[in-house]
Amino acid sequence: MVITFPVANRRAHEARGRELAEPEFRTDTVRVSAVTAMSPVLDDLSLKFAMWAGQTGKTCLDVGCGAGLASVAALARGGRIVAADPDPALLQQLLASVPVQQYARLAVRIAGLPELDFKQSGFAGVHLARVLRANSQAALENVALWHERDISHSSVERVIFPDSTILTDYLLAKTTDLLDRLLVYPERMKKNLESTGGLIFSGQLLLDLAEAGMLREDAYRLVQSHAMRSWKDDLVFRDEVAKDPAITSRLSPDKLARTFDYTRQLGNVGAIYNRVLGE
Repeated sequence: MVITFPVANRRAHEARGRELAEPEFRTDTVRVSAVTAMSPVLDDLSLKFAMWAGQTGKTCLDVGCGAGLASVAALARGGRIVAADPDPALLQQLLASVPVQQYARLAVRIAGLPELDFKQSGFAGVHLARVLRANSQAALENVALWHERDISHSSVERVIFPDSTILTDYLLAKTTDLLDRLLVYPERMKKNLESTGGLIFSGQLLLDLAEAGMLREDAYRLVQSHAMRSWKDDLVFRDEVAKDPAITSRLSPDKLARTFDYTRQLGNVGAIYNRVLGE
């Protein structure tokens, strides 16, 4: 299926509060695949950004948005987006992918990192991690010819070094601010976990049954049937699996209790924190 709609000219976009610079976008009709426009394939970071933008109710920034997969997904979830990219052609593709009804929640800027003012804008979320990842790839490509450096190296570095350091500083500042003001309620967290009736341990039960000798396919079907029935009928998953001879014949009461033990899932928390923050 192919959908078409006109990409409006500069004056029409300015009437909607856009911030566009030269060159103007074309006024001809752009054909866009409905699959691309409505069901973009997102990586995990982009999907999290899109979901957060849809939930926060505040404006979020997509830096280096390209053709706008993350921006389109965020708009589809009700988000308010400022999409920035130095390439006008890519921004044109983004505009062609956005239904007219969503124009009021989208602003586009022809800009890179140096032209964006993060502090004054007060964005609720910024999609930046892909920019750093892309810059690191450019730096790695320089390594192969490091023994014969020329302008092909320095031309790249003049862009990625300032962009990456500015971006890293911003990310660290936002993360520090988040952690400084973070409120944690352990008892509430535990209550939320227990409200699932043990369903969150279905994956661990599958692994333990497979380790005990059950075929993984059989374990999957068995665990899934109990999980779906517990969810549908509001039953306690742990109690239901404890009644099943097919499970208890493989896992003793002690092993079953270990399957549903929260502390087992937290066994490496200390090591992870030490690895990141030091001893």
